[in-house]
Amino acid sequence: MADTTKVLVVDDVADMRWNLCKVLQRAGYVTVEADDVGPALEMLDDEQPDAAILDVQLPSGSGIELLRSIKEKRPDIPVIIVTGYATISVAVEAMKYGAYHFLEKPFKSIDQVLVTIERALQESQLKAEVQRLRTQLGAVTDLGALMGHSEQIKRVLEQVSSVAQTDFTVVLCGETGAGKELVARAIHAHSPRKDKEFIAVDCGSIPEALIESELFGHEKGAFTGADRMKEGYFEVASGGTLFLDEIGNLPVAMQAKLLRAIETRSIRRLGGKEVVKVDIRIIAAGNQRFEDLVDSGEFRQDLYYRLTEFQIEIPPLRHRKEDIIYLTKRFIDETNGELKKSIRGLSPDSLTEIESYDWPGNVRELRNVVRRAVLLAEGLIEPEHLSGIRTGGMMEDGDLPDGLKLEYDAESEEFSLKAVVKGIVEKVERHIMEDVLSRSGGNKSKAARILQIDYKTMHYKLKEYGLGK
Repeated sequence: MADTTKVLVVDDVADMRWNLCKVLQRAGYVTVEADDVGPALEMLDDEQPDAAILDVQLPSGSGIELLRSIKEKRPDIPVIIVTGYATISVAVEAMKYGAYHFLEKPFKSIDQVLVTIERALQESQLKAEVQRLRTQLGAVTDLGALMGHSEQIKRVLEQVSSVAQTDFTVVLCGETGAGKELVARAIHAHSPRKDKEFIAVDCGSIPEALIESELFGHEKGAFTGADRMKEGYFEVASGGTLFLDEIGNLPVAMQAKLLRAIETRSIRRLGGKEVVKVDIRIIAAGNQRFEDLVDSGEFRQDLYYRLTEFQIEIPPLRHRKEDIIYLTKRFIDETNGELKKSIRGLSPDSLTEIESYDWPGNVRELRNVVRRAVLLAEGLIEPEHLSGIRTGGMMEDGDLPDGLKLEYDAESEEFSLKAVVKGIVEKVERHIMEDVLSRSGGNKSKAARILQIDYKTMHYKLKEYGLGK
């Protein structure tokens, strides 16, 4: 076992505790020990052991009662009962209250103890994995449990329910981190295609030169390095659902090929002549309004009309603040389980901060802030554990560097408010992008995520300002 697997040994006989601990330590376990009920329960809270070995006879109470207390606090932990006064009634009672196994002292062999503890831990890990998979499956289908119970989310759920059983192409609109992929997965999970593939593609993260190959695949020899035939996402997702996230980042030329593929339900691999039929449902998403992209010429109008058979607007977290506390509690519970901590919740001051913040990064930002707070906190989450929501990496008033101070000549004949504001905005924008790009180690995709803009906009701005070369 890993040397971080921890076993609690409870016995009032010091020699027995010492022997058991030494045997377990030689087998690679970390041990903690207690000689009575009270210290054992303290160890359970403080040390968060992965398993426990309890003697039945303890100075201030029964090991069976201790077993019941442990199972109330930690139902997942395997507990092995040992006793030198074995009776059928004690064994039955131990199993009734959730003991994994019952061993008599003296042990037949040390191996008997090691085999029992190893099997107990393996079974516990298997149950945890099954529960995790069940939770994931439930998370895919139970959108309300994931996103909240506000009226706005209830409307989203109604729309998902209406469109899921159809084969309509769906467009999801919402800010970064609002939960577009969760909604897409829920539509797929409630559809007749639920047993087939759900393929999610971030269109903003694929280099322009590779987009066609990634979506439609390529034949061997189609380009330098194409040493074998490769299926694209359209073929891989055939029979299921293809989720095209940040579809507005696709080049206009690629949008024309995408439109044809959707209309004909067929593709041609790059470098190939054969037409390949595909059977997929398309769900597209973007963090900008598609109508605005069409108006600006960045998105084909015919593709927009073809995609928008059904549209769902996903509201930002600041417009459904009643979901914030629900989601915060869910993230605390999840992180408690992951870190084996027992954070009880938020202090009143922390609650005020959580509720008054606008959450520009939406649910994704809330989750990251809560996870960090649970890691840092003990008992309750206090305001100092939420420093991320107060700073957010943004400049405060008066923080402009000297080079960005207002510079204009009001006496000039060419003076105009619009020109002055434009110049200052460009200077501030350039400064922020340069700083974020530096902090992200030159990683443009990471910088775009920090700034909550799409990769295409990031690339354009960097080129405009001569940055990131």
